[in-house]
Amino acid sequence: MAPTRRRRLVVTSLVLAVAATSATVVAAVTTGEHRPAAAESGAEPGAAPAAVDVSLTDCGSTWMPGPAGEQELTLRNADLRSGEVRVLGVDAAHREQVFAEVEPLGPGTTVTVHVRLAAGQYALQCLFEEQSPVTGPARELTGPGAGVRGVVPVPQDQLIRATLRYTRTVRSRLPAIEQQTRALAAAVARGHVAAARRSWLEAHAGYARLGAAYGAFGDLDGVLDGVPDGLFHRVERVLWDPAGSPRGAATEALADALADAVHRLRAELAGAQLDPVEFTVRAHEIAENLLRPVLTGDADFGSHSDLRTVAAGLDGTRTVLSLVREPLASRYPHLSRLFRELRQARRLVARLASGPMGSTAIADWPTAQRQRVDAVVAELAEHLASVATVLEPRRVT
Repeated sequence: MAPTRRRRLVVTSLVLAVAATSATVVAAVTTGEHRPAAAESGAEPGAAPAAVDVSLTDCGSTWMPGPAGEQELTLRNADLRSGEVRVLGVDAAHREQVFAEVEPLGPGTTVTVHVRLAAGQYALQCLFEEQSPVTGPARELTGPGAGVRGVVPVPQDQLIRATLRYTRTVRSRLPAIEQQTRALAAAVARGHVAAARRSWLEAHAGYARLGAAYGAFGDLDGVLDGVPDGLFHRVERVLWDPAGSPRGAATEALADALADAVHRLRAELAGAQLDPVEFTVRAHEIAENLLRPVLTGDADFGSHSDLRTVAAGLDGTRTVLSLVREPLASRYPHLSRLFRELRQARRLVARLASGPMGSTAIADWPTAQRQRVDAVVAELAEHLASVATVLEPRRVT
């Protein structure tokens, strides 16, 4: 269930969103107008600005921004290569900060970007395939208009180091999960339902704590925990089926297959590294996965352990954020608040999980409590989307 990334046109502006109670950097991703270049007629009153050509030899020399504030910029790739175009800060206050980016921009195509820029100096930067970045002439904006907050690209070596630490963390936790799934299989073989259920709950929470949402571990993630037919859930159906019995060769085979799949994941990760691109979106995608399918009830096949899964997912989110705390500290202005919100959410979920809701189907939760949990996780997911935008790997050379 992994979404396709970096395969469609993305127009991103980095926005400082200020609400009554909070402010955060968020990514405003819009589907800009994207069309083949064509001859343009003369400008008419009220017409959109003429397209600014970008190429390896001329990166937007005709760009003439208006006063500080909202900018509309129509870019046309006049090169024979595909590439990426950024609005880049070039004065002392905004140096190296990215304020908007378009990727990929194919040859002969046009896209319109909307971005708010405060007073300062900016330029377009063109990054074409297999070519060094080219920065166009600086343009100075004046006036009182407010602008979005820019982001300084995170150095690749920092992202790689954080990804390596995350990979080591996952590796270190997989042996316990395999042990729990082996204990589950042994309990199933003996017909010990209560023991099998305990081992399943421990193993599934441990797996959720790894942060494997949206296929971070490749095809094996779907094999293990895909909805509805991942091995965890196939075993879950049998163990919590009031009309069935966990005994039998078919059930034993399922439990053994689950343990074997965890073992295969251990073997694969022993000789491989997780992708930094996957890692940078990990915290956000864990939260998205908690919103759906977990908190919609679509991932519950009888155990009613959704709150345990949410708690484990929040633990995994904290692990990821801790590993990128250093690069985020100077780029994300509300990091302390985000960690505080995460702690508060974890305490809320743990408290509810220790009561009747911890073994109750989501559809039967009290409405007020369900809405509260949904709101807390949704707010976290929104804030973590900003983290993913800040951490996104970007070319600097």
